[in-house]
Amino acid sequence: MNEISIDLYVSHRQIHFRSGPYDESFNDWTKDEIQQGAILGKSHVVFDPIA
Repeated sequence: MNEISIDLYVSHRQIHFRSGPYDESFNDWTKDEIQQGAILGKSHVVFDPIA
């Protein structure tokens, strides 16, 4: 059976789920990601905070 570990970070600026090593570049939002409200990556997802 495979085991998956997921880290969750919640702050006043974003909600970040990741299942791989932390990389500061995950927080570099592009114009398109700002418009959609999320950064979607292979081992991470970052959401804009809930207003």
